[in-house]
Amino acid sequence: MRNVLYSGDEVRKLVLRRRDDETLRSRVERALPPDLPSPAIEDVYGFFRERLRGLDDWKQVEVGVAKLVVVEVTVEFSDDAQLIFESLNSTGVDLSQSDQIRNFVLMGLSEPEQTRLYHEYWQKIEEWFGGDRGALDSFARDYVALRTKARKQPRSDGIYFAFKNTFETLKEEDGGVSGALESMTLVSRRYAEFVFGRAANLEIGNLLGRARRLAEAPALLIMELSGLHDAGHLSRSNFVACLELIVSYLMRRAACGFQTRGYWSIFARLAYELDTKAPRDCLETGMATLPQTYRFPNDAEFGDALRDTDLHGRYFCRQLLDGLETLGHKEKVDTSSLTIEHVMPQTLSPEWKRMLGDDSEEVHAHWLHRLGNLTLTGYNAELSNSTFEEKRDRAAGFRESAVFLKRTSRPRRNGPRNRWRSEAGGSQIAPFGSGRA
Repeated sequence: MRNVLYSGDEVRKLVLRRRDDETLRSRVERALPPDLPSPAIEDVYGFFRERLRGLDDWKQVEVGVAKLVVVEVTVEFSDDAQLIFESLNSTGVDLSQSDQIRNFVLMGLSEPEQTRLYHEYWQKIEEWFGGDRGALDSFARDYVALRTKARKQPRSDGIYFAFKNTFETLKEEDGGVSGALESMTLVSRRYAEFVFGRAANLEIGNLLGRARRLAEAPALLIMELSGLHDAGHLSRSNFVACLELIVSYLMRRAACGFQTRGYWSIFARLAYELDTKAPRDCLETGMATLPQTYRFPNDAEFGDALRDTDLHGRYFCRQLLDGLETLGHKEKVDTSSLTIEHVMPQTLSPEWKRMLGDDSEEVHAHWLHRLGNLTLTGYNAELSNSTFEEKRDRAAGFRESAVFLKRTSRPRRNGPRNRWRSEAGGSQIAPFGSGRA
């Protein structure tokens, strides 16, 4: 790790990227770790620490360490350093697509310029994604697609080459390497906000999180809408309306069981067709005129799906219940610690069978996983297979629950965009969130 023949920065034989490097250095030098340590370095450190704990015979370890080989490749001025790098990378464990992009962008520059551009731009891009290389690769894929208006999603193993083939054009359009990286950094923040649902505005952050949990495909469209919002072409209220429309589209199609394959191309097309003068109207028109296979489900279809489909176990079920719990409330409830509760339990007790009548088994099979029998609770274990009266009347039961979705006396509400009512701790939901599409 240390080279005793050198001093200063050259003392260290291995220098990683900033976040990884700070964590590695803290471990080697037994210093305080950074505020956000690198998960990769910590995982490796934990692995070796656990394997070496209590080891009596170190000879095998010494033999293994002695076999480690560090290769230093000296590149002449006339050599193509990037081509050499690609050749070496193809023979070992592949770097991520974003790692290859970073090296490609910076490798041909002088060391001072590499350092400057890395710290001013690429380091910020990495920080937005918090070490999630998969998300960073996806961003690079969608960024290139957005800039080139690609109609087909690039393959996951071809992101680097797609970027490489486009970079000269990006430099021309943005005024050089620095301009290209600056543009990329701005868009990466918007993309990361969608991936992690952590926008500065709470309402927007919640909507981004809901959209992301339903599908990754809208990332390119949301990235473009966010850019229009930042540039002042889309007001906050209209940006919120656009996000609500996207969430409604994804939720309705999920509930109806409609096709999701090919979503990326659909959302890419919508992104490319946005008009800076009226982006919300443009999006609503685009969604209203989608091909039949990807159409926006109408109220009747959505309502039928919610009433007549087994929803428990579907990937969107929890999010649907979360949305109903916070619907129409400015005071949002944190539902992250709650679990899904079956009002009529999954295993019928004799009391439940008597209450349901002679056809209890048929009633149970038909309604068990329907939306009207599902709610959220923090008392799943306590409620268990209790009778409905016990669930309703116990302390913190349905009647007194802090979860509005469970209250048995919740009043009916009607509005221009949503209608619902809650009965017996479950929900009977009519269509909501249709927007203008």
